[in-house]
This record gives sequence, C-alpha cells and structure tokens, in this order.
Amino acid sequence: MSVIEPQTITLRDGATLSLRSPEESDAQALIDRLDRVRRESTGISFGPDDELPTLAWEQDWIRQRRRDGGVQVLAVAEDGELAGMCGVGVGSRVRMRHRGVVGISLTANWCGRGLGQRLMQELIAWAQAEPTLEVLSLCVNSDNPRAIHVYEKAGFEREGECRWGTKRDGQYIGELHMSRWVGSTPVQPSVSAPPTGARS
Repeated sequence: MSVIEPQTITLRDGATLSLRSPEESDAQALIDRLDRVRRESTGISFGPDDELPTLAWEQDWIRQRRRDGGVQVLAVAEDGELAGMCGVGVGSRVRMRHRGVVGISLTANWCGRGLGQRLMQELIAWAQAEPTLEVLSLCVNSDNPRAIHVYEKAGFEREGECRWGTKRDGQYIGELHMSRWVGSTPVQPSVSAPPTGARS
C-alpha cells in the first residue's frame, strides 16, 4: 500500500481534518467505526447482522493493505473521530493491474459537508500518479442519489446496473457500476463480440 504523506484539509464549513494512512494501532477504532457506519447507513454492503471482524483480523488487514499496490486514507477530525475512510484496491493479477476499485464511507454527521468530494479528489490524484493504473471503478446502490452525485461530480460515468445487487429488508436494490479513466492517454474501450453461438 502506498503510504500517503499526512496532510490537513479544511472543508467548506471551516472544519479541519487530517488525512493519513492507517496504522495497526487504528484497528480497534476502525472496527468501532464500521459498527457505527453499518447502523447509520444502508449504503454499505456490511449490515448490522454481519459479524464484526476481530482485532487480530483487522490488524492483519492493515498489514496486508500495506503490502499490496493500493492505498487507504483515513480522515480524522480534530477530536480524534474517524470521520471518513476511503481507498483504492489493486489486484495482484497482471491482467487486472490497470484497474483500481474504489471504496469510500463517511460517518453520518460528516455527510453533506464536502468531505466525500475531497476524499475522491485525493484518490483520483493518487491514481493519476500511479503509472500502471488506467481506470478507477466502483459500485453504489442505485437508491443512493447523494453518493451517485458525488461520484458523477468527480468524473465517474455509469456503465451498467446489476438489478439484484443487494437484498435489504426483503427488497432488491440495484447496484450501479461506475468508472473513471485516470490513465495518461484516454482510450475508447472496445466491446468484444460474443462467442460464436452465444445468445445476444
């Protein structure tokens, strides 16, 4: 994982936060934050009925992220609250190294204050400086217009939708797939023809 240089940012309402990479000492705070966010928001796939990770698992996750090719960023408020977290995961397979998968979440009291947009800018700037990355992709529930607006404002485009992406309270919620080109030379992806005999 790329370790980012710590920095201080100021939001439009004057709030200041520090952005930094996670440390193993953050493990319990990250678990506590996950427990909070899953109860506040229906926009993440991790629900209140899912089992929380153990401290050892979370510490190992942080160590593994430090070894892979992606990046993780914590947004920490002045009082120490973990206001937000974002990251880009990059696979180890050669054929997938051109694509980074984005994840981002905020605690409820930090939504609508410009933090999400600021974190997306940080991830895009990081990705554009990575020579092997060409595209960022993400998935978002189709009933989350605020998040979709943040992503579109950051340059992500809709690619398609899985109609049965999430099942919540007995109802299916579509999962919207979005992407943004970050490579140095824009390209128009070609669409492969279906195999002979395949149904269109």
